[in-house]
Amino acid sequence: MQQHMLSEERHAPSLKDPTHPGYQLFAQAQGHVQALDREHGRQTDARSHNLASCLAVQSCKMGMKRIDEVCLSNDASRAFAVQNDSNSSGSHDQLRANVETVAALNTPLEQSSQAWTQAAAERRQAKQQRNLQQEQTQAPAARAMS
Repeated sequence: MQQHMLSEERHAPSLKDPTHPGYQLFAQAQGHVQALDREHGRQTDARSHNLASCLAVQSCKMGMKRIDEVCLSNDASRAFAVQNDSNSSGSHDQLRANVETVAALNTPLEQSSQAWTQAAAERRQAKQQRNLQQEQTQAPAARAMS
């Protein structure tokens, strides 16, 4: 059975595939990375896709629903994906995900596509645990009020 699961993981769709659950975040990151490429006089290439896919995975880990912008640190050692709060004008209301630029540029898209599956599963598990804890906290309070 484990061999079957490994086979499925190896054949998981690519983040570039519109049927992949992470495709929307990847496509948003990719658009912003392409803009950065143009801004820096670079031709978009496979390394650009690698960076976008790493940013998408990290954004998933951070619970982001979209990527509104991608920027680099002053020394370009880190790349940031940003989700702005549409109800606020301050940067303190942003969600940010970051990756080491060089490591991300060198991480194959296929590896990030597989990492997405794990990141999404970890997010679901954490959410389930939070929900369970809330239920357990609320149940004694409800019984005490009865």
